[in-house]
Amino acid sequence: MTRKRWDFSRASSSAVMINGLENPAIRMEGVVTKLEEFWSKQNIKLRPGLNPTALEKSESQLKVYFPEDLKDYFLFADGFDGEMDNEGISFFSMQESAEESKVWSPNLTRTASLFAFADFLISSHVYMIELQDAANESGAVYVVYDNKPEWIRKVTNNFSDFVDGYVANDYSVLFPK
Repeated sequence: MTRKRWDFSRASSSAVMINGLENPAIRMEGVVTKLEEFWSKQNIKLRPGLNPTALEKSESQLKVYFPEDLKDYFLFADGFDGEMDNEGISFFSMQESAEESKVWSPNLTRTASLFAFADFLISSHVYMIELQDAANESGAVYVVYDNKPEWIRKVTNNFSDFVDGYVANDYSVLFPK
């Protein structure tokens, strides 16, 4: 079976070509570049990213603002397509994120603001970002074990720092004690 690979190239200094189509909403820098390089080495199959309108609709429905780096992720890829990386981590689609957030958030103290974006070994633990109610604010990233308040660990101050730890395979970020 051949895995579908995205063909990424620059259309301009600020836009990205994906499979021959220009998507100016995606900035090929920072989070996107790091994730694309990391996942391409593992042949991870990705779902196509959201369009900006769908992303804005999600923010409106959830009554939150996503930080710019998390927006870039969802514009680039709407999660893994049924796969895990070499460490057993899987990034969610927007729909999966919303569903998992409902499952994991009810028993936590930060109920309204924690948003799941990835998990380890089919929900052994989840990675959640604290969403803000003001635009351009960046939220901390937490690892949540067993859906219990006493098992929440803050691992980074924002999604970009999480991605840095993720691609570096930093166990203090991925599997904190």
